Amino acid sequence: LKGMVRKCLVLDLDNTLWGGVVADEGAQGIQVDPNNAVGEAYLSFQKYILGLKKRGVILAVISKNDFESAKEPFEVNENMLLRFEDFSVFIANWESKAENIELVSRKLNIGIDSLVFFDDNPAEREIIKMYHPEVLVVDVPPNVADYALALEQLHPFEWLNLTEEDLKRTDTYKSNHQREELSVKYKNYQDYLNAL
Repeated sequence: LKGMVRKCLVLDLDNTLWGGVVADEGAQGIQVDPNNAVGEAYLSFQKYILGLKKRGVILAVISKNDFESAKEPFEVNENMLLRFEDFSVFIANWESKAENIELVSRKLNIGIDSLVFFDDNPAEREIIKMYHPEVLVVDVPPNVADYALALEQLHPFEWLNLTEEDLKRTDTYKSNHQREELSVKYKNYQDYLNAL
């Protein structure tokens, strides 16, 4: 009603989407085992996030990690519910998250006030609050079993109506991003059009 619409959930990875640190544990060693209470809690949060995506919420990742090791669990760990393709923007590097959240906004071509930031690290949350007060920063509880509830209680993605366009939002933003990458790759406009 106020015109304040949040469109994108920006997520951390380690101890947010899975238990443990992927650089230390490896893609198969992270905690997403459905036969373990902790792993089950992370999977429950992933299921909730997939539900948001189905309702048209754009998903993004910003993680302090090497890109390949951050991407690997989504591709090789069979317990993961989320997959690499579920994210419209996936940034894993060693830059500050304040800079990377701006990059997410630019890549998606949406206002930074459309972003919701979810990170288990309180220091990272405070940095985003300080540099980008317009971003909705979720106060993540210490227990992973409460992650979905903490996000749900804020109602950041409660839109008045849901259109078919909303439901296809992730695919649209991914396609736009791929077109941008292709345009940089080709110097000849005709070659670019052929690639599209």
